[in-house]
Amino acid sequence: MGKRRRRKPQEKVGLPPQLQQVNLNATGIDIGSEEHWVAVPEGRRATDPEGAAAEAEALGFPVAIKLVARGLIHKSEAGALRLGLETGEEVRVAAAELLALEQLGAAGPCLLVERMVEGEAELVVAAHRDGVVPALIVGAVMIAFRLLIETSQAAFLPGGNPENYEALAFELRLLLPLAGGLAIGLIFQWMPEAARQVGVTHVMERLAYHQGRLPLRSALLQFFGGALSIICGHSVGREGPAIHLGAASGSLAGQRFGLPALEAFTPDRWLEQGDTVQFGNVRLEVRHCPGHTPGHVIFFSNADRLAIVGDVLFAGSIGRTDFPGGDYDTLVRVIREKLFPLGDDVRFVPGHGPMSTFGEERRGNPFVGDGK
Repeated sequence: MGKRRRRKPQEKVGLPPQLQQVNLNATGIDIGSEEHWVAVPEGRRATDPEGAAAEAEALGFPVAIKLVARGLIHKSEAGALRLGLETGEEVRVAAAELLALEQLGAAGPCLLVERMVEGEAELVVAAHRDGVVPALIVGAVMIAFRLLIETSQAAFLPGGNPENYEALAFELRLLLPLAGGLAIGLIFQWMPEAARQVGVTHVMERLAYHQGRLPLRSALLQFFGGALSIICGHSVGREGPAIHLGAASGSLAGQRFGLPALEAFTPDRWLEQGDTVQFGNVRLEVRHCPGHTPGHVIFFSNADRLAIVGDVLFAGSIGRTDFPGGDYDTLVRVIREKLFPLGDDVRFVPGHGPMSTFGEERRGNPFVGDGK
Protein backbone atom coordinates (compact mmCIF):
# COMPACT_ATOMS: atom_id res chain seq x y z
CA MET A 1 0.00 0.00 0.00
CA GLY A 2 1.41 3.38 -1.01
CA LYS A 3 1.75 6.33 1.29
CA ARG A 4 -1.24 8.57 1.76
CA ARG A 5 -0.94 11.96 0.13
CA ARG A 6 -1.92 15.01 2.11
CA ARG A 7 -4.57 17.10 0.40
CA LYS A 8 -3.36 20.31 -1.15
CA PRO A 9 -4.45 23.38 0.84
CA GLN A 10 -6.56 24.79 -2.00
CA GLU A 11 -8.68 21.64 -2.49
CA LYS A 12 -12.22 21.89 -1.10
CA VAL A 13 -13.19 18.83 0.90
CA GLY A 14 -16.27 17.43 2.55
CA LEU A 15 -16.57 18.62 6.12
CA PRO A 16 -18.59 17.73 9.21
CA PRO A 17 -21.64 19.98 9.67
CA GLN A 18 -19.89 21.86 12.48
CA LEU A 19 -17.22 23.17 10.08
CA GLN A 20 -17.47 25.75 7.37
CA GLN A 21 -15.11 26.47 4.47
CA VAL A 22 -13.54 29.90 4.21
CA ASN A 23 -11.87 31.18 1.05
CA LEU A 24 -8.83 33.12 2.21
CA ASN A 25 -8.84 35.19 -0.96
CA ALA A 26 -12.21 36.62 0.05
CA THR A 27 -10.83 37.87 3.37
CA GLY A 28 -8.67 40.53 1.76
CA ILE A 29 -5.41 38.65 2.43
CA ASP A 30 -3.11 38.99 -0.60
CA ILE A 31 -2.11 35.39 -1.29
CA GLY A 32 -2.10 35.33 -5.08
CA SER A 33 -4.59 34.31 -7.72
CA GLU A 34 -5.21 30.71 -6.63
CA GLU A 35 -8.08 29.92 -4.30
CA HIS A 36 -7.01 28.73 -0.87
CA TRP A 37 -9.65 27.16 1.37
CA VAL A 38 -9.37 26.39 5.06
CA ALA A 39 -11.78 24.57 7.37
CA VAL A 40 -12.82 26.49 10.49
CA PRO A 41 -15.50 25.89 13.12
CA GLU A 42 -18.72 27.81 12.56
CA GLY A 43 -18.68 30.88 14.79
CA ARG A 44 -20.63 34.02 15.65
CA ARG A 45 -19.69 37.23 17.38
CA ALA A 46 -21.23 38.85 20.45
CA THR A 47 -20.43 41.83 22.66
CA ASP A 48 -22.03 40.82 25.97
CA PRO A 49 -22.89 37.66 27.95
CA GLU A 50 -26.56 37.64 26.92
CA GLY A 51 -25.65 37.97 23.25
CA ALA A 52 -23.08 35.19 23.58
CA ALA A 53 -25.67 32.88 25.17
CA ALA A 54 -28.14 33.62 22.37
CA GLU A 55 -25.56 32.87 19.68
CA ALA A 56 -24.63 29.64 21.45
CA GLU A 57 -28.27 28.57 21.50
CA ALA A 58 -28.48 29.24 17.77
CA LEU A 59 -25.31 27.28 17.01
CA GLY A 60 -26.07 24.32 19.27
CA PHE A 61 -24.08 23.00 22.18
CA PRO A 62 -21.33 22.31 23.10
CA VAL A 63 -19.55 25.55 22.20
CA ALA A 64 -16.22 27.25 22.73
CA ILE A 65 -16.00 30.96 23.51
CA LYS A 66 -12.98 33.21 22.94
CA LEU A 67 -12.11 36.81 23.66
CA VAL A 68 -11.04 38.63 20.49
CA ALA A 69 -9.32 41.97 20.98
CA ARG A 70 -6.55 44.12 19.57
CA GLY A 71 -3.21 43.19 21.09
CA LEU A 72 -4.47 39.84 22.39
CA ILE A 73 -2.78 37.17 20.28
CA HIS A 74 -2.33 34.00 22.34
CA LYS A 75 -5.78 33.57 23.82
CA SER A 76 -5.02 30.32 25.66
CA GLU A 77 -1.96 31.81 27.40
CA ALA A 78 -3.96 34.83 28.55
CA GLY A 79 -6.81 32.65 29.80
CA ALA A 80 -9.13 34.17 27.17
CA LEU A 81 -10.60 30.86 26.05
CA ARG A 82 -13.31 28.53 27.42
CA LEU A 83 -14.10 25.13 25.93
CA GLY A 84 -16.92 22.59 26.13
CA LEU A 85 -19.69 24.87 27.41
CA GLU A 86 -22.96 22.91 27.54
CA THR A 87 -25.62 25.42 28.60
CA GLY A 88 -26.59 29.06 28.13
CA GLU A 89 -25.78 29.79 31.76
CA GLU A 90 -22.26 28.38 31.38
CA VAL A 91 -21.80 30.64 28.35
CA ARG A 92 -23.00 33.72 30.28
CA VAL A 93 -20.59 33.05 33.14
CA ALA A 94 -17.67 32.38 30.78
CA ALA A 95 -18.44 35.49 28.71
CA ALA A 96 -18.49 37.69 31.82
CA GLU A 97 -15.15 36.25 32.95
CA LEU A 98 -13.57 36.88 29.54
CA LEU A 99 -14.83 40.44 29.27
CA ALA A 100 -13.33 41.10 32.70
CA LEU A 101 -9.91 40.38 31.17
CA GLU A 102 -9.96 43.76 29.44
CA GLN A 103 -7.42 44.93 32.00
CA LEU A 104 -4.89 43.04 29.87
CA GLY A 105 -4.78 46.17 27.77
CA ALA A 106 -6.88 44.85 24.89
CA ALA A 107 -9.00 47.59 23.39
CA GLY A 108 -12.40 47.05 21.81
CA PRO A 109 -12.99 43.41 22.80
CA CYS A 110 -15.69 41.16 21.39
CA LEU A 111 -16.62 37.52 21.96
CA LEU A 112 -16.39 34.76 19.39
CA VAL A 113 -18.71 31.80 19.99
CA GLU A 114 -17.83 28.64 18.06
CA ARG A 115 -19.54 25.28 17.94
CA MET A 116 -17.26 22.50 19.17
CA VAL A 117 -16.27 20.04 16.45
CA GLU A 118 -16.91 16.32 16.67
CA GLY A 119 -14.75 13.43 15.60
CA GLU A 120 -11.15 13.72 14.36
CA ALA A 121 -11.64 17.34 13.34
CA GLU A 122 -12.08 18.28 17.00
CA LEU A 123 -8.33 18.77 17.08
CA VAL A 124 -9.05 22.27 15.70
CA VAL A 125 -10.20 23.42 19.12
CA ALA A 126 -9.36 20.50 21.40
CA ALA A 127 -5.61 21.02 21.19
CA HIS A 128 -5.94 23.56 24.02
CA ARG A 129 -7.85 21.08 26.14
CA ASP A 130 -6.34 17.68 25.39
CA GLY A 131 -2.77 18.93 25.02
CA VAL A 132 -2.52 20.21 28.58
CA VAL A 133 -2.00 16.87 30.32
CA PRO A 134 0.68 15.61 27.89
CA ALA A 135 2.47 18.95 28.18
CA LEU A 136 2.44 18.71 31.97
CA ILE A 137 3.79 15.16 31.78
CA VAL A 138 6.62 16.26 29.51
CA GLY A 139 7.49 19.07 31.90
CA ALA A 140 7.41 16.73 34.91
CA VAL A 141 9.73 14.23 33.21
CA MET A 142 12.26 16.93 32.33
CA ILE A 143 12.18 18.33 35.87
CA ALA A 144 12.63 14.83 37.32
CA PHE A 145 15.61 14.20 35.01
CA ARG A 146 17.31 17.39 36.11
CA LEU A 147 16.54 16.84 39.81
CA LEU A 148 17.93 13.30 39.68
CA ILE A 149 21.20 14.59 38.23
CA GLU A 150 21.66 17.65 40.45
CA THR A 151 20.54 15.96 43.67
CA SER A 152 22.95 13.08 43.08
CA GLN A 153 25.82 15.44 42.26
CA ALA A 154 25.17 17.59 45.32
CA ALA A 155 25.17 14.48 47.52
CA PHE A 156 28.78 13.47 46.84
CA LEU A 157 30.62 16.40 45.29
CA PRO A 158 32.57 18.67 47.67
CA GLY A 159 30.63 21.67 48.88
CA GLY A 160 27.40 20.34 47.40
CA ASN A 161 28.40 21.99 44.11
CA PRO A 162 26.95 19.95 41.21
CA GLU A 163 29.85 20.95 38.92
CA ASN A 164 32.75 20.59 41.38
CA TYR A 165 34.37 17.43 39.98
CA GLU A 166 37.82 19.08 40.08
CA ALA A 167 37.73 19.01 43.90
CA LEU A 168 37.47 15.21 44.01
CA ALA A 169 40.54 13.16 44.82
CA PHE A 170 42.50 11.99 41.78
CA GLU A 171 41.48 8.37 42.36
CA LEU A 172 37.78 9.25 42.37
CA ARG A 173 38.11 11.40 39.24
CA LEU A 174 39.63 8.38 37.55
CA LEU A 175 37.35 5.66 38.89
CA LEU A 176 34.01 7.49 38.74
CA PRO A 177 33.74 7.75 34.94
CA LEU A 178 35.15 4.24 34.54
CA ALA A 179 32.53 2.81 36.91
CA GLY A 180 29.79 4.80 35.18
CA GLY A 181 30.88 3.57 31.76
CA LEU A 182 30.95 -0.03 32.98
CA ALA A 183 27.47 0.30 34.52
CA ILE A 184 26.04 1.84 31.34
CA GLY A 185 27.64 -0.89 29.25
CA LEU A 186 26.07 -3.58 31.42
CA ILE A 187 22.67 -1.90 31.20
CA PHE A 188 22.89 -1.76 27.40
CA GLN A 189 23.98 -5.41 27.31
CA TRP A 190 21.02 -6.42 29.45
CA MET A 191 18.48 -4.45 27.42
CA PRO A 192 17.00 -6.00 24.25
CA GLU A 193 18.69 -4.73 21.09
CA ALA A 194 15.50 -3.00 19.90
CA ALA A 195 15.44 -0.89 23.07
CA ARG A 196 19.05 0.34 22.83
CA GLN A 197 18.32 3.19 20.44
CA VAL A 198 18.45 6.57 22.18
CA GLY A 199 19.12 10.21 21.42
CA VAL A 200 18.28 12.66 18.66
CA THR A 201 18.80 10.28 15.75
CA HIS A 202 16.43 7.77 17.36
CA VAL A 203 13.74 10.45 17.64
CA MET A 204 14.26 11.46 14.00
CA GLU A 205 13.98 7.85 12.86
CA ARG A 206 10.78 7.25 14.83
CA LEU A 207 9.24 10.45 13.49
CA ALA A 208 10.13 9.52 9.92
CA TYR A 209 9.08 5.88 9.90
CA HIS A 210 6.87 5.16 12.93
CA GLN A 211 4.36 8.06 13.03
CA GLY A 212 6.14 9.58 16.01
CA ARG A 213 5.51 6.62 18.33
CA LEU A 214 8.46 6.26 20.71
CA PRO A 215 8.85 3.12 22.88
CA LEU A 216 8.83 3.25 26.67
CA ARG A 217 11.90 1.04 27.20
CA SER A 218 14.16 3.28 25.11
CA ALA A 219 12.88 6.31 27.02
CA LEU A 220 13.66 4.65 30.37
CA LEU A 221 17.13 3.71 29.13
CA GLN A 222 17.71 7.31 28.05
CA PHE A 223 16.43 8.66 31.37
CA PHE A 224 18.59 6.54 33.67
CA GLY A 225 21.51 6.00 31.29
CA GLY A 226 21.77 9.70 30.47
CA ALA A 227 21.52 10.69 34.12
CA LEU A 228 24.15 8.13 35.14
CA SER A 229 26.52 9.33 32.44
CA ILE A 230 26.28 12.96 33.54
CA ILE A 231 26.48 12.11 37.26
CA CYS A 232 29.64 10.08 36.67
CA GLY A 233 31.34 13.02 35.02
CA HIS A 234 31.33 11.92 31.40
CA SER A 235 31.90 14.73 28.91
CA VAL A 236 28.43 14.58 27.37
CA GLY A 237 25.75 17.15 26.69
CA ARG A 238 22.16 17.20 27.87
CA GLU A 239 20.63 18.16 24.53
CA GLY A 240 20.28 14.60 23.22
CA PRO A 241 18.63 13.20 26.36
CA ALA A 242 16.39 16.28 26.63
CA ILE A 243 15.12 15.91 23.05
CA HIS A 244 14.55 12.17 23.42
CA LEU A 245 12.82 12.42 26.80
CA GLY A 246 10.64 15.33 25.74
CA ALA A 247 9.58 13.63 22.52
CA ALA A 248 9.03 10.25 24.18
CA SER A 249 7.00 11.73 27.05
CA GLY A 250 4.77 13.60 24.63
CA SER A 251 4.41 10.53 22.39
CA LEU A 252 3.55 8.15 25.22
CA ALA A 253 1.14 10.62 26.81
CA GLY A 254 -0.49 11.21 23.43
CA GLN A 255 -0.95 7.47 22.94
CA ARG A 256 -2.35 7.10 26.43
CA PHE A 257 -4.89 9.91 26.02
CA GLY A 258 -5.82 9.00 22.47
CA LEU A 259 -4.46 12.03 20.62
CA PRO A 260 -4.23 11.55 16.83
CA ALA A 261 -1.09 9.87 15.53
CA LEU A 262 1.24 11.61 13.12
CA GLU A 263 0.27 10.36 9.68
CA ALA A 264 2.91 9.71 7.04
CA PHE A 265 2.49 11.73 3.87
CA THR A 266 4.26 12.46 0.62
CA PRO A 267 5.22 16.13 0.24
CA ASP A 268 3.54 17.93 -2.63
CA ARG A 269 6.73 19.85 -3.29
CA TRP A 270 10.44 19.55 -2.53
CA LEU A 271 12.29 22.82 -2.08
CA GLU A 272 15.47 23.31 -4.08
CA GLN A 273 18.17 25.94 -4.47
CA GLY A 274 16.73 28.96 -6.28
CA ASP A 275 13.07 28.29 -5.46
CA THR A 276 10.83 30.91 -3.90
CA VAL A 277 8.11 30.57 -1.28
CA GLN A 278 5.40 33.22 -1.13
CA PHE A 279 2.56 33.89 1.31
CA GLY A 280 0.67 37.14 1.52
CA ASN A 281 3.07 39.86 0.44
CA VAL A 282 6.08 37.96 1.75
CA ARG A 283 8.49 36.42 -0.76
CA LEU A 284 11.28 34.16 0.51
CA GLU A 285 14.22 32.87 -1.52
CA VAL A 286 15.27 29.27 -0.87
CA ARG A 287 18.99 28.51 -0.52
CA HIS A 288 20.36 25.02 0.01
CA CYS A 289 22.81 25.07 2.94
CA PRO A 290 23.95 21.52 3.82
CA GLY A 291 26.42 20.65 6.54
CA HIS A 292 24.18 20.50 9.60
CA THR A 293 22.01 18.04 7.67
CA PRO A 294 22.23 17.19 3.95
CA GLY A 295 18.89 18.72 2.94
CA HIS A 296 18.90 21.85 5.08
CA VAL A 297 17.55 24.99 3.42
CA ILE A 298 17.39 28.57 4.64
CA PHE A 299 14.90 31.27 3.68
CA PHE A 300 15.96 34.81 2.75
CA SER A 301 13.82 37.92 2.34
CA ASN A 302 15.80 40.52 0.42
CA ALA A 303 13.10 43.14 0.96
CA ASP A 304 13.29 42.74 4.75
CA ARG A 305 17.01 41.94 4.86
CA LEU A 306 16.17 38.96 7.01
CA ALA A 307 17.19 35.29 6.84
CA ILE A 308 15.67 32.30 8.64
CA VAL A 309 18.59 29.91 8.96
CA GLY A 310 17.59 27.26 11.50
CA ASP A 311 20.57 25.43 13.01
CA VAL A 312 23.08 26.42 10.33
CA LEU A 313 24.37 29.48 12.17
CA PHE A 314 23.97 30.92 15.67
CA ALA A 315 25.08 34.04 17.47
CA GLY A 316 28.66 33.07 18.31
CA SER A 317 28.42 29.47 17.12
CA ILE A 318 27.40 27.13 14.30
CA GLY A 319 25.15 24.08 14.03
CA ARG A 320 26.00 20.53 15.02
CA THR A 321 27.48 18.28 12.36
CA ASP A 322 27.25 14.91 14.08
CA PHE A 323 23.86 14.01 12.60
CA PRO A 324 23.73 11.48 9.75
CA GLY A 325 25.02 13.27 6.66
CA GLY A 326 26.40 16.22 8.61
CA ASP A 327 29.82 17.59 7.67
CA TYR A 328 31.78 20.31 9.45
CA ASP A 329 33.81 21.53 6.47
CA THR A 330 30.68 21.74 4.31
CA LEU A 331 28.83 23.74 6.95
CA VAL A 332 31.68 26.25 7.33
CA ARG A 333 31.97 26.61 3.56
CA VAL A 334 28.26 27.27 2.93
CA ILE A 335 28.11 29.85 5.74
CA ARG A 336 31.01 31.75 4.23
CA GLU A 337 30.01 31.33 0.58
CA LYS A 338 26.19 31.45 0.74
CA LEU A 339 25.22 33.39 3.87
CA PHE A 340 27.86 36.06 4.45
CA PRO A 341 27.73 37.35 0.84
CA LEU A 342 24.07 38.29 1.41
CA GLY A 343 25.34 41.31 3.33
CA ASP A 344 26.62 42.35 6.74
CA ASP A 345 23.35 44.13 7.45
CA VAL A 346 21.20 41.01 7.10
CA ARG A 347 19.63 39.91 10.38
CA PHE A 348 19.06 36.21 10.86
CA VAL A 349 16.79 34.05 12.99
CA PRO A 350 18.57 30.89 14.22
CA GLY A 351 16.90 27.67 15.29
CA HIS A 352 17.23 28.81 18.89
CA GLY A 353 19.01 31.51 20.80
CA PRO A 354 19.24 35.26 20.09
CA MET A 355 19.17 36.88 16.66
CA SER A 356 22.32 38.35 15.17
CA THR A 357 23.58 39.72 11.85
CA PHE A 358 25.85 38.16 9.27
CA GLY A 359 28.24 41.07 9.77
CA GLU A 360 28.58 40.41 13.50
CA GLU A 361 29.24 36.72 12.90
CA ARG A 362 31.68 37.37 10.05
CA ARG A 363 33.69 39.64 12.32
CA GLY A 364 33.58 37.67 15.57
CA ASN A 365 32.22 34.13 15.25
CA PRO A 366 34.94 31.76 16.56
CA PHE A 367 34.07 29.10 13.97
CA VAL A 368 33.49 31.05 10.75
CA GLY A 369 34.72 34.58 11.48
CA ASP A 370 37.33 36.37 9.38
CA GLY A 371 40.09 35.36 11.75
CA LYS A 372 39.46 31.64 11.22
